[in-house]
Amino acid sequence: MRLWVSEYGCIYSGPTNSILPDGNLQLDKDDFSALLTLLEEVDESAPAIQKFFSYSRPYGREQLKVQNYVGVIQTRKGTHIEILPKLARHSDISSARALLVRMLVELQDSPFRTGTISSLNAHKMPLFELLMSQFLGHVMDIIHKGLVRTYVECTDNLVYLRGKLELAVQTRLNAARAGVFHCTYDEYAIDRPINRLVKGALQVVSRLSQDEANIQLCREALYVFDDVPASRNVDQDFRNMRRDRLMQHYLPALPSCWMILKNMNPLTQSGERKAISMLFPMERVFEDYVAAKLPWQLGGWRVRTQVAGKSLVQQHRSRQIFALRPDLMLENSGRRIVADTKWKLLNQADRANKYGITQADIYQLFAYCKKYLPDQDLKIVILIYPLSERFDRPLEPFWYRESEEVLYVLPYDLQKDELVTGPYSQLFGDDAPENQVNAHM
Repeated sequence: MRLWVSEYGCIYSGPTNSILPDGNLQLDKDDFSALLTLLEEVDESAPAIQKFFSYSRPYGREQLKVQNYVGVIQTRKGTHIEILPKLARHSDISSARALLVRMLVELQDSPFRTGTISSLNAHKMPLFELLMSQFLGHVMDIIHKGLVRTYVECTDNLVYLRGKLELAVQTRLNAARAGVFHCTYDEYAIDRPINRLVKGALQVVSRLSQDEANIQLCREALYVFDDVPASRNVDQDFRNMRRDRLMQHYLPALPSCWMILKNMNPLTQSGERKAISMLFPMERVFEDYVAAKLPWQLGGWRVRTQVAGKSLVQQHRSRQIFALRPDLMLENSGRRIVADTKWKLLNQADRANKYGITQADIYQLFAYCKKYLPDQDLKIVILIYPLSERFDRPLEPFWYRESEEVLYVLPYDLQKDELVTGPYSQLFGDDAPENQVNAHM
């Protein structure tokens, strides 16, 4: 049974594994306990697991509330739990799962980064199997193009001269051994960090995969890597890995290799951890997805991400502090628009509660307006939220300063892959937008 729960959904402890009518999840004692072991995560190099869940015990019943992360968890006994975007509560599960994988393809540094929607086959394969399938595809490409080797200095007793004869050691150890030579020589070896890492990840896949196609590919790859020892120190091998031109064909495999070795490898888990996880912050997933898709819709506009260089405080003890980093900078023919993405469901009818927009977000965009657009007569900033049933059209403009500084709040349609501009389409047109903007004041 494939179990799922949405962001901000609840996972309860109960007698059996079941998806509850309200979209929450119930897990039996063993699987719930396995998730609790994630709370004991002590690896400081990984995000604190408390970001993934919040634990409580209302009315004596244990409960984990999912935070703003999506992905998959697998318990030691093989139960898969998919955490889907919160929009899953308002759509069918196959569509929600397909949407998640489609978004993960665009996530920077994602193990799915080099995939395609057709190859990922999102609605049929669990996310862990998708990851392993992606990795195995890259490994087969590596095998096709050839495993990299390197020269390694070796010292040993040989029955023939090779390299440099170590006279001092030869005299001390082999004086009575005729025909034995103590030599230092270079071996063109396959044992280098990148190959050890791939071999280690293949061994993890061989233990975890339940998909027949993945199992078969893994066997074939392990046969080729038979002479390569598996990595014994993953972090050290990643640090020592040389990114020379000979290993360019390895690069696509590295994100999935890292994810498999660090998140899915039982040997790298601390304590009595009984579950493995592959979770991604949904804010970043949404931000990277919008950034990847907007250039296709906006034509001649250049889209830059995580722009830096401006600070809220210009001078404090001879330096700037409180850096301002907007998610997106849109540029075209000298015009600039600053935008931020927010993974939150708005309600366009709830004027009393400001539609669900926080005051901090309004202040943040005001700072962007002042710092990044000081030389423009009309300063335009945009907040982008996901389109939903209760937010399906742009809100009326928010004017910081009449006719000069304006904030637009626009929905992004994840099904159609487009920013919904409605009556404000000329924001990204060839003509200057002042006339149209002023018409809607």
